[in-house]
Amino acid sequence: MSGEIKLRPKGQPLLRKYFTIFFMFVVLIYLAMFFYMRYTQRNIAKDLASDVIVEINRGIIEKTTNFLMPAVIVAETGTLLSESKALDLNNQLQLEHYSEAVLKPYPQFAAFYYGDIHGNFVMTKRIKDGYSTKIIKANSIKTVYKDKWLSGGVKQRRVENKIDYDPRERPWFIGAKNKGERFWTDIYIFFTDKKPGITASYPVYSSKNHFSGSFGVDIKLSELSNFLNVNSIGNDGIIFIVNDNNKLIAFPKGSSDFKASSGEVVDIVSLDSSRIKKAMSAYQSKDSETFIFDDNSRTYIGAISHFPETFDKEWRIVLIAPLSYFVDITTNPLFEYLAILLLLVFAYIFASFCTSVTKAPFSRVLILVKQFRNGDFKGRVEKTNIREIDEVIEEINLFGDKLDSV
Repeated sequence: MSGEIKLRPKGQPLLRKYFTIFFMFVVLIYLAMFFYMRYTQRNIAKDLASDVIVEINRGIIEKTTNFLMPAVIVAETGTLLSESKALDLNNQLQLEHYSEAVLKPYPQFAAFYYGDIHGNFVMTKRIKDGYSTKIIKANSIKTVYKDKWLSGGVKQRRVENKIDYDPRERPWFIGAKNKGERFWTDIYIFFTDKKPGITASYPVYSSKNHFSGSFGVDIKLSELSNFLNVNSIGNDGIIFIVNDNNKLIAFPKGSSDFKASSGEVVDIVSLDSSRIKKAMSAYQSKDSETFIFDDNSRTYIGAISHFPETFDKEWRIVLIAPLSYFVDITTNPLFEYLAILLLLVFAYIFASFCTSVTKAPFSRVLILVKQFRNGDFKGRVEKTNIREIDEVIEEINLFGDKLDSV
């Protein structure tokens, strides 16, 4: 029996059907692994970034503490020198020279001074190209002003027959007196410069253990802000310090997050910065030292750490930086998903092409087998361009020749 046998497929070919099912199964497995690995990678990266940012924050706290602590040490040293009689607190000229010597090695100090319980006061502060000293003699009701060059030479001196300042009413004096030891003021506006700052003070006692006065050292918030600028984190990271009342102690200059707070004592909640507001909200909701949040399509990581107890102030330092600064995991996921989707589509097209290429040769073999089944052993199938299938066809043709010769 001879003749051409036409195959009419019923439904989808089994090979393509099984291939499609297998392909979809592989795709699902791959996508599941991809999302799991990405999720795991992001979590590991975030944990790593959290550890890094905490260490950076602690390092900055240590640097900031080292930047501020000389103020307390200098104030304490003045007390020790007076107790050992090396410094005569009743000699205002000696206090004037001593205060100049104190300021020279510490550029972060804005002023150094001493005030006593009688209202006498000696203060030396930095000015352009030198120092300015203010001396109040309470018993004579007059104030002496001296402007000096850095070399020590007097360039201007004037006397006013009035007293417009009483150290006994200032927070640094009252705090040292009440506490009886080193004292840091909260932020307040300096009397002379009308700029916000903080003061470290230390009390002085007489031989009979009676409070007699206090030394004080001023640090302008602008100087602390300059210090934070030097220790900035990347181009888009910010560092700032707040106290327990959420008042800004220091912040980087030039940052758009703090435009409205220049030269003012500002509550952090009043800042017009979505990044800072979201950071503080994320911190409060998580109640953890580190936190992660999104703002303007960017992922940020932040850390808030407390100053050590030895600093004696409830200050916190806040560090916020793009997560990409620590770990580069911020590639746009949409791009990744589209790339994977295109890859899978091309893979499916290629696999379908391969299926189509092999379909015709297999069909030829099937035709030959059906001819044999119908008793036609004279049918032959031409070879294809697929070696493995050609070997099968050759064996079938040889088998047909044997059957036909019987």
